[in-house]
Parts: sequence; C-alpha cells; structure tokens
Amino acid sequence: MKNYETYNDSLLSPEPIQEKETESDSETDYDNPDPPEEEPETDLTTMLFKQILSSF
Repeated sequence: MKNYETYNDSLLSPEPIQEKETESDSETDYDNPDPPEEEPETDLTTMLFKQILSSF
C-alpha cells in the first residue's frame, strides 16, 4: 500500500526533486519498520496460540 501511494505521489509531483525525496523517504519508512514489526508479531501470535492450546 505504501509503495502504491508513493508511486501515485511521484506521478502527481512534476518536480524530480520531490520524487527523489518521496522515494527515499518511502524506502526508509517502508523497509525499516516493517520487517522488525512482522517478525515479533508472528512470534507473539505463535506464543499466544501455544499458551492458549496448552491451557486446554
């Protein structure tokens, strides 16, 4: 979703400087938070499922 939005923004902005800024910002914002968030989320969900299943 973020890549699609930044792609539309870069199409709408005629200045190449703005395109570069939005692309670099989107890359750092998209690449840095997402992989760390995904791994702990899966770990937490698996831990919760194991705890729930073990309680029964």
